[in-house]
Amino acid sequence: MKIIVSGKDLSSMKGKFLKPETHLPKEWEQLKNKKDIILVLIEGPSSAALAFKVWPGLVKNVKRIIYAGGTLKRGDSTPFAETSIHQDPEAMESLLNSGVPVTFCTMESAAALNMTMEDLALDYARNSDKYRTISCGVHVETNPDSISYGKMISDANSDNKFGKKNAHILIE
Repeated sequence: MKIIVSGKDLSSMKGKFLKPETHLPKEWEQLKNKKDIILVLIEGPSSAALAFKVWPGLVKNVKRIIYAGGTLKRGDSTPFAETSIHQDPEAMESLLNSGVPVTFCTMESAAALNMTMEDLALDYARNSDKYRTISCGVHVETNPDSISYGKMISDANSDNKFGKKNAHILIE
């Protein structure tokens, strides 16, 4: 498997992943022909969501997304949402519905391990066997009129509400 790190989420792309005319950094086009990709997202979901929309075949080349972000408790940009997801919750919801397994390296897991979310995501990509994750259903609130806009909603700590387990959350 090839580990590809994307930190090229352009601020002008946030909230625009549904518009294929939006410019993607060139490194995304180079991924079209790579296979068995572990995609580590360290600066938001926008570029990956747009790349999956522009090149639908890319989805089958990505075996896993490791996401440096998210929260199960209290947010950092709002009381409910972590910054990178709050900036483009529609893009994160799109990735969660892409069929590619997503593992979240959340604010809580990074703090518990005394690491940044980015360092944790990179270490998890290289050494996943030393960490424990839980399988869960995750949804992101995409209604801009909601007070919880951008919040990760998970059944990780409750009964199975979603039915579909579309993600993993790194817990230790």
